[in-house]
Amino acid sequence: MIKDISYAIVGLGRSGLATCEVLSDLGASIKVFANKNDDISKVSSLNVEIISCSSNDDLAEKLSKDKSDCVIISPGISSTGVIWKCLYDSKRKVLSDVELAWRYSLELIEKGEKVPEWFCITGTNGKTTTTGMLNSIFLSAGLRSCAVGNIGLPVIHAIHEKKYDVLAVELSSFNLHACMSLSPVSACCINVSADHIDWHGSFEDYAADKARIYHACQKACVYNCEDLLTKKMVEEADVIEGCKAVGVTMSTPLVGQIGVVENMIVDRAFIKNKYSHGQILATFEDLKHLCPGSEKVSETLIQDAMFASALARSYGVESAFIELGLRNFVLASHRFAYVDKIDNITYIDDSKATNLHAMLSALKMLPDGRVVLLCGGDAKGADISDVFVKAKNKLKALVILGADHFDILKAYNESGLKIDAKIVEENSNLAEYMNMAVTMAKNFADSGDFVLLSPGCASWDQFKSYKQRGDLFVEAVKRLKG
Repeated sequence: MIKDISYAIVGLGRSGLATCEVLSDLGASIKVFANKNDDISKVSSLNVEIISCSSNDDLAEKLSKDKSDCVIISPGISSTGVIWKCLYDSKRKVLSDVELAWRYSLELIEKGEKVPEWFCITGTNGKTTTTGMLNSIFLSAGLRSCAVGNIGLPVIHAIHEKKYDVLAVELSSFNLHACMSLSPVSACCINVSADHIDWHGSFEDYAADKARIYHACQKACVYNCEDLLTKKMVEEADVIEGCKAVGVTMSTPLVGQIGVVENMIVDRAFIKNKYSHGQILATFEDLKHLCPGSEKVSETLIQDAMFASALARSYGVESAFIELGLRNFVLASHRFAYVDKIDNITYIDDSKATNLHAMLSALKMLPDGRVVLLCGGDAKGADISDVFVKAKNKLKALVILGADHFDILKAYNESGLKIDAKIVEENSNLAEYMNMAVTMAKNFADSGDFVLLSPGCASWDQFKSYKQRGDLFVEAVKRLKG
């Protein structure tokens, strides 16, 4: 029984706090290993023992002496750091909060209780949008659905609330690292490119954790036909008998695929007469409201919509509800969000683009030679120069953010870009810092241009989060009006 096991909780972020709340409610024995940055006031009212730690080294030492049955570790703690090394060396039982939620779900099933079906989404870029689209489709179909996991409600809360039919579960590679027994109805990996190398230690380890999404899949493993690594993941996955592979393609779909015919998303995977026909699920017009200031619907959004549609179709959702769900969907904050148009210059907040794949996707949505790009931050070990080469026709100028500019400057020089580039001088007042960045971008732009905040990097070197970075950008744009 979940409640009969003693737990060591490492990390008091969103998922750690949710785990403490549910386990405390169940009556389990809990120790919280709190670092100096953790807000222990959030768990002070719960039945937990708090172990204060002065550093990661101190935490690892104290954790090594702990006798708890199971360690639940925050997804924010690097697998290459001292804490995970301690856990590897001691061969402790370690679970992610997602794995714990899954085991809790299985326990409820054994008791005869109804639990929600899981539909899992991962990928380097697009997983939040795909998860939101899937949730919107489920809701449009009249299902009690919730977006959970890496976004929305912590998944263990969703299980504990016992009120959902289905869950759209966004999982990062961090979440998947300590998932062993998860068995979703269907799952997808949208794409895989270099990201979080500093957390995993290598691209191979990062990809291996992403591949866990397909383990023990029941109905459909949805992969990207244009990303051969995702197809290989499916081919190597140990799935439940009868589970089928479904490809998503930007081309005309073959049998067993969902793809594009003219301006339509078409299903040839989940219909009875798929060998001779295709079922229209939606049109590009259903996604047009998601592309402010853009001349066309981006391939990225179309692809995300196809992945969401495939997962929904694997559950039997009819095409009319897919079209309705896509029309009802609204992008998450700071994801290619229209801010304003001032002096015929359009300002777009894509602060959620914390990796290079996301930055490139945003640039592809805008016209050639018209983009003043605000980029930079913590590159997480990724090489930026390749993106600059691929997007060079889009760029008019660069405004370089980040406490450490060397990665961006190195990439700028290596890419051979022949455009203006300017570094924003450091300023401890972040509002003033962003005001300066936006003013620089405005001065580079002409009528008809786009100022795009799409950093391609994490925000942690300067900001609390990508949300704070985006909020400050929006405020700075508003100040341009005086």
